[in-house]
Amino acid sequence: MYKEFISPTSYEFISRSVSKISLERHFEQEERGFWVCYGSFVLNLQNEKSDLDLLYVCDNIDSVGRIQSEFEGHPVTLYILSRKEFIADGEAKKYGGYFSGKVLNPHIVISKNDADQDLIFRVACEFIADFASSIGKQRGAKLSTSANLVADTILARFHICPWYANYFMRYFNHPRFSDLWRRMEETIPQTLIATKRVSSHGNGYSYLNTPGDDELHLILIKSIARFWSTGSYLHNSPYFLDTYIQKSDQYCKDPKALAEMKLFVKKMAGLGANK
Repeated sequence: MYKEFISPTSYEFISRSVSKISLERHFEQEERGFWVCYGSFVLNLQNEKSDLDLLYVCDNIDSVGRIQSEFEGHPVTLYILSRKEFIADGEAKKYGGYFSGKVLNPHIVISKNDADQDLIFRVACEFIADFASSIGKQRGAKLSTSANLVADTILARFHICPWYANYFMRYFNHPRFSDLWRRMEETIPQTLIATKRVSSHGNGYSYLNTPGDDELHLILIKSIARFWSTGSYLHNSPYFLDTYIQKSDQYCKDPKALAEMKLFVKKMAGLGANK
C-alpha cells in the first residue's frame, strides 16, 4: 500500500534486516509467515538513532512476544505473534489493537503471498470500525464520503489514545501528506466494505453493524485496558503508559500545530471546527 513512499535505500535496509533476523531465528522455515515494517523507515523519516519497527506474523508460535535487537547500528524492535492472534486482535480486539493498530499506520509488507496484504487491511479495519462508526454517527443520517471514512478512523484513534495525535503529526507534516491521504481514501473504504462494516450507495457510504452506545462504551473500556496491559507485559514495565507519553511528546512540540492538525481531520470528517 505504501511502498511508493519508501526510498530504495530504506527498502533495501529493511529487506536486509529481515533476511538477517530470519536466518538468526530460523524464520525462513516458516512458509506462511510475513513481515510488516511500520514507523519512520517507511516514510524515510529515520535518523541515525531511529528504531527499526517490525512485526512478524506466522503460524507456528504459541504466544505473543517482543524482541529487541540491533542491525547496522539501528535498534530493532520486533513483535512476533501467530496469524490466529493477529486476526483476533482485529476481530475481537484481544490485545486492544496493540498489533492491529500498528498496521493502521503507513507500513510495508514483506511476504511471499499477496493475500497477506489484504489480511492486514482487514484486521486493521475490523479493529477500528466500531470506533470509527461512532465518529460517523455524529454526522447524522447523511452518507459518508471516502474522506469522511478516513478521518473517522483517525479521530477514533485519537479518542482511544489521545497521545496518538502526537505520533500522527509525523504524517501530517510529511511533504507527501496529500498523497498519503489519497492512498488511504483509496484503500480504507474498500476494506471496510469487504469486511461488511460499510456499504456503498454509489454516491457515498454508510456504516453497517454498528454497536449501540452502551455496548460501544464497554468495547472501548476493554480495548483500552487490553492495549495498556499488553504493552506493559511486552515491555516488562508497569510504567509503559508513561514511556509511551514521553515518546509521543518528541513528535510534537507545538500545541498550535497540533490543534491545526486536529481541526483539519475534523473538517475532513465533516464535523467542522466546533465538534
